Amino acid sequence: MKGKILYVSILTVAAAASQAITLTFHNVVGGKSQAVNVSTGGNGHQFMAGAMDITLGGGPHVEAYCVDLLHSVSNGNSYNVNVKPMSMQGPYGDRAAWLFQTYAPAVDTSEKGAALQLAIWDVVSDGGDGFGAGWFQTSETGSLLSQAQTYLNASIGQSGSAYWLEATGHGEHNDRNQNLMTTVPEPSSI
Repeated sequence: MKGKILYVSILTVAAAASQAITLTFHNVVGGKSQAVNVSTGGNGHQFMAGAMDITLGGGPHVEAYCVDLLHSVSNGNSYNVNVKPMSMQGPYGDRAAWLFQTYAPAVDTSEKGAALQLAIWDVVSDGGDGFGAGWFQTSETGSLLSQAQTYLNASIGQSGSAYWLEATGHGEHNDRNQNLMTTVPEPSSI
């Protein structure tokens, strides 16, 4: 029965996806995120990686992960998003959804949150080609990189359900309002 309830929720949310809903970013989740060093297209950055605390349409707080390395978000920032299945995010959306669906509930340390975020970024940006190749790379080492690699390896060939929160606009300088991923929102939240 649980599968049918989830399926009905997915259909309800997908039907509502044509209407924008307000996303409010509250903060990164303490103890489930940390700063990481990454490179995008050869340009080095330090980003916060891990669980993010958001609300959709004034609903309950939920955790989300970033699927967008080109835009930023600030505490208290609110913007409109379209809620879509992650499969619409790109060719690796379902694989990223599996990572989120499988590992996000078990994230209980900043290292696990950051490792999961690194794996999600590599999948959505480069198809999961590894952390030292492609447009997205990281210079992280040690147990953080090892955990991220474990997540990435386990995701090969997998498919899951999550939702892509696609920003309807990215601000005056096209540098704001990140696209995020979260679990299926309750229809009443939408």
